[in-house]
Amino acid sequence: MILAGLCDLLDGPVARRQNRVSTFGGFLDSILDRYADLILFLGLLVYYTRVNRFLYAVLVGAAMAGAVMVSYAKARAESLTPKSEVGFWDRPERLVLMILGALVNRMPVVLWILAIGANITVIHHIVNTWKLTRDAPLPQMPSQGQGARPAELRSPSVPPSVSREVPETRPVLSRTAGRGG
Repeated sequence: MILAGLCDLLDGPVARRQNRVSTFGGFLDSILDRYADLILFLGLLVYYTRVNRFLYAVLVGAAMAGAVMVSYAKARAESLTPKSEVGFWDRPERLVLMILGALVNRMPVVLWILAIGANITVIHHIVNTWKLTRDAPLPQMPSQGQGARPAELRSPSVPPSVSREVPETRPVLSRTAGRGG
């Protein structure tokens, strides 16, 4: 965990120093960070399951859900608002706490803190995003004459050739599924 945390702290500064920062690199780094989090929690889940500590296994699940949801809530909030800097339990704080818990053999205490704290941070993101977006105007849907409606609003019973909208595109599998291939 210490080595993974150190690498995670250094990857951004190294990319910036080498002038190799990219939008995709940031995206990929976020995805890999989520997998790294989940692998740590999965290891704890397997351990507590093998030693028949059901309550701790459930606690790992709650902490894991909180960790994933903190990341998701922050990313989703930032897609709607300029910045979402609320709460405390982002990845660096979670990782430091897990390292400390492992070093002093107090992982159950750490899991309680993460299970409660991370989920409170999710609630904080929800409340903050609600406050920032509650007075924002709703996005406008195109009217009938301005173009096609989104696929989820089209009536599935009306064939595309009958409606005067842009033809619906479907995956290749759904077109060939009834023809045996």
